[in-house]
Amino acid sequence: LEMSVDPASTSRKRVPQGKHVAVLNQADAKIMVIANVESDTGKQTGIVLSFNSDGSINKDFNGGCLTIDLEGIAHNHHFAEVIAIQADGGVLVGGHYSGASFSTYGLFFVRLTASGQMDPTFNGGIALNVPTTRLVTPREMTVRSSDNAIVIVGEIVSDGADNGLVIVLNASGSFNRVFNNGNPLEFSLGLGGLVLESAMALDNGSIVVVGFTGRKFFG
Repeated sequence: LEMSVDPASTSRKRVPQGKHVAVLNQADAKIMVIANVESDTGKQTGIVLSFNSDGSINKDFNGGCLTIDLEGIAHNHHFAEVIAIQADGGVLVGGHYSGASFSTYGLFFVRLTASGQMDPTFNGGIALNVPTTRLVTPREMTVRSSDNAIVIVGEIVSDGADNGLVIVLNASGSFNRVFNNGNPLEFSLGLGGLVLESAMALDNGSIVVVGFTGRKFFG
């Protein structure tokens, strides 16, 4: 799939840079892929694709392709950027969206069943909305094996620079109140700019994050 970006546009656009491929499990090696498509009107939408280990389309997953539904979230564009698999086979997908005026933004997270349906056990079967007035991008999503807690790391714009961002969710899609009192954690380390690219959630409850730093937007 190819996503085009108009270089003449004066608005800031980010090509999604998160983790886009996940293997469902080693037993049947189903391959899950997220991507983004653009309509004739220029609207960007996230999709999920599923393949068998031989590269054929996994038709058991909604015919092989699913358009992500952000029911109840007012938005113009949304981008699928991170994907992870839970131990029971649930497919977690996250990304960011933007409002029509590019003055509102937010993150979304959904859980899909192995058949490609919205899972009613995750946030009541609708997309979890994490709204903000600033540009925000998830870079990786991982699942802790001991309790299926979901850890998301990425970046959020603050005062002309990127700050690191960490979010921890329970398997049900609620915010984990043990981590930062149930709130997203934003920090800069005082280095002028910080992007978190990957994370590992250890069974003892700690989280190891990796990222890079530099001046503002690293230009």
